[in-house]
Amino acid sequence: WGAGEQPGDVVGKLCKCLYGTRDASKSWQAKVHAVMGELGYTVGRYSPCLTYHRTSGTINLFHGDDLVFAGTSASIHEVLQGLRRHFQLTTTIVGKGESREARVLNRVIRWDPEGWSYAADDRHVHILVAQLGLADCRVNATPNLSTVLPEGEELDDAQGRAYRSAAARIRYLAQDRPDIQYASKEACCSMARPRTSDWIRIKAIGRYLQGRPRITWWFRYQAEPESVVVTTNSDWGGQQRTARSTSGGVLMHGDHVIKTWSVTQKHITLSSCEESSWA
Repeated sequence: WGAGEQPGDVVGKLCKCLYGTRDASKSWQAKVHAVMGELGYTVGRYSPCLTYHRTSGTINLFHGDDLVFAGTSASIHEVLQGLRRHFQLTTTIVGKGESREARVLNRVIRWDPEGWSYAADDRHVHILVAQLGLADCRVNATPNLSTVLPEGEELDDAQGRAYRSAAARIRYLAQDRPDIQYASKEACCSMARPRTSDWIRIKAIGRYLQGRPRITWWFRYQAEPESVVVTTNSDWGGQQRTARSTSGGVLMHGDHVIKTWSVTQKHITLSSCEESSWA
C-alpha cells in the first residue's frame, strides 16, 4: 500500500470481462453477433440467440459457446470456414455423407435416411433414481398418482432440500419430456413448503422414469405442410390445494411435434366452460 493508504481506500479497475459476470456474457453475445453479421447472418427478432442467412436459408442457434447450424452441407462448411478465422472450433457435422450422430448440450441428435431424431439426456434420470433410492423399485405406468392423498406434515429441512433438488431435476428433464410435464409442474408448485404427500408424488415420478429413462422425438421427412396445428385441452380445478385448472397443448407441423406445454391457469374458474376458454 502507498503511504497513508488503508486497504479499504484502494479499488481495482477491471480492464477485461471476468468469466461468469453479466458483462462477460454480454460481450460474448456482441462478439458472436458481429462475427455472424460479417458472414451475412441476421439476428432473429424473436430471440437474440438465433441468426439466419437470407440467401442460403441456414439457421444458427447459439447457447453460450455452443453453436448449432441447420442448413445444406455446402452452407455449413462455408460458415465454419468463416468462423475459423475468429475462433478455435471443435465441430461435428451430422447428415448424409457426414457423421450420423452428435451431442448438443447432452441431447443426442441423430440422422438416418428416414429423417432426424432427438433424444433427451437420460443421465439425469439415473441420478434422480439413485437420489430417491429407487434403483430396484416397482415401475409405475404413469408419472401421476390416481388417488388423492392427505397433505401430511411438512418435510424437515434435509428432506425439503432433497425434494427441491429432485423437483428441479425433473423440471429440467421436462423440457424434453412431454410425458412428465404435468407431473413436473405439480411437483414444482410444492417446492416452497413440500409435505409428505409431495414426497410420495415425486417418488411416483421417479418410478415412472426408472421404467422409461429416455424418449426419442422423431422428425421423419415429410412433404411441406400447409399449416400449423395447435391442439389444447384443460382440466377443471385439477389442483387439489388451489382448485386451479391446468392448460395443456401441443403444436404440430405436419407429423412433427414442435412444442408442448402444461401450465397452471392463473384464475380459479367456476365452470368447465370458463376453464376451457382460458386453455
